[in-house]
Amino acid sequence: MALFVLARVFIVAAVAYAAALLQPLPIGLAANVAFAVFLGGLVVAFESWARQVTPSRLLGALIGGVVGLVIARLAESGMFWADNGDKKVEFLHSFLLIVLPYLGLVIGAKNGEWLEPARLIGLFRRPGRSAATRFSTPA
Repeated sequence: MALFVLARVFIVAAVAYAAALLQPLPIGLAANVAFAVFLGGLVVAFESWARQVTPSRLLGALIGGVVGLVIARLAESGMFWADNGDKKVEFLHSFLLIVLPYLGLVIGAKNGEWLEPARLIGLFRRPGRSAATRFSTPA
C-alpha cells in the first residue's frame, strides 16, 4: 500500500517539477507549481476512479476515443480547400477535434460490454450449440 502512495506522490512531484522547469503559464514559478500540483491531483483522482471501472469499459472507451480522433482528423484533412485563416473554419476544426473523440469515448464506454471475452467467443460459436451440449455424450 505504501508503494502506491509513493508512486502517486512521485507522479504529482514529476508534474510539478516539469511545470517548474517549463513554466507553461506566464504568472510566475509558484503559480505554475500550484497549477501542476492541481493537475497531478486530478490525474490521481482519475486513476482511483478508473480502478473501479471494468476493463472492458475502459477498453471500449479507449477504442471509441481513438476512432473518434481518427474520424475528426479525416474530416479535417478532407476540408483542405477551406481557408484556414478564417476564424469560423478554425472553430470548426477545433469543434470536430473535441467533440468526435468525446462522442467516441462515451459511446465506446457505454458499449464496452461488447468486448467481454464471453461475448467475443460467442461471435465464433455456431448458433444453437451451447458448451453443455457439445461436451455431453449422446443417449
